[in-house]
Amino acid sequence: MKFMCKSADVCVCVCVCVMLLTHAEIPRGNTNANKQNLIYNARRGWGLISFSLLDTHTHTHTHTHTHTHTHTHTHTHRDRQTDMTGVDEPSTVKVMPRRAWKAMDVQVRERLHQPADKVIIHHTALWSCWSETQSIEQLIHIQQMHIHERSFTDIGYNFLVDQAGVLYEGRGWGVVGAHAKTHNHNSVGVAFMGNFNDESPSLKALSAVHALIQHGVARGYLQPSVEILGHRDVADTQCPGEKLYTSLHILKTPTDQTF
Repeated sequence: MKFMCKSADVCVCVCVCVMLLTHAEIPRGNTNANKQNLIYNARRGWGLISFSLLDTHTHTHTHTHTHTHTHTHTHTHRDRQTDMTGVDEPSTVKVMPRRAWKAMDVQVRERLHQPADKVIIHHTALWSCWSETQSIEQLIHIQQMHIHERSFTDIGYNFLVDQAGVLYEGRGWGVVGAHAKTHNHNSVGVAFMGNFNDESPSLKALSAVHALIQHGVARGYLQPSVEILGHRDVADTQCPGEKLYTSLHILKTPTDQTF
């Protein structure tokens, strides 16, 4: 008799579950795909169904990764990076390549033997750049000056950034720069375009360099414990300008904090 009661209880429970699934509100959109996701999640656990994950517009790659909640959120972040760079990988930043600013072709490039343990911040001490035209004009000017007047093999900095927050490739990652004498072989040189004795660096420029540094650590170009220094910290100079130097703490802000 007890056995019969238990069976009846099970039948009632199954019926209730079937009714709930039958009458559950399926999000609008691709109805067949949504039903499959709902049934799949229900099989794994009745209490874990989240309709917000089933929205068809949430994420362009959701249909290939609906097997885990974690992957959905991870790839949402990657898509934001893909929109900006065309490269589907985390910690990616947009950098205008040398060819885009018409850099002179250089044959001699000495490679760094290990990830750099310093990022040394400079300013170009030239005009402020808020547009691509102004920036490219300055980049060409600096490269020619470094090659013809200072006898460098190329523009001295690894990267440069303008006030609009656009990053430009100088020598790039993994290449020895010519920006801080005895520190060139263990550092990456980043120059803010402008004179920062006279003006303050823009938040866009600081944000771009902050992202560049985090990208360098994530990709192994920089040591995880990388130091962020001003040029004046390693040489007798006023570079990178007082107003930029007093803003360097922003570049040291952890990625999970805002500034």
